[in-house]
Amino acid sequence: MKMPRWMATDRVSLQVYQGNTAVGPVYDAPVDQIPARVEIRQKVIQRPDKTEVLSQGIAYILPGQAVTEQSLLTFGGKTYKVIELRPVRNLRELSHYEAELGDG
Repeated sequence: MKMPRWMATDRVSLQVYQGNTAVGPVYDAPVDQIPARVEIRQKVIQRPDKTEVLSQGIAYILPGQAVTEQSLLTFGGKTYKVIELRPVRNLRELSHYEAELGDG
């Protein structure tokens, strides 16, 4: 079952990470008013490489949005960096993305 659109009660701005250059990271232009559900809380998560990092929250993003790890997500006037991105699938299709948020 897909994540119902009515659960995406928050609106976020997203700048997709494109890569690094000699002067630092490069991001796409911000896309505003993306529907999502954001839960701000602090939690230590373990990354796939077994390192631990402090997550500041989680964003549930509906499919159809281009999002990558290290992208910037703005919610409630604060900018967060996507430190881990997990696509959540049901039996047939992508339901939503779970984006763990770190300090931007």
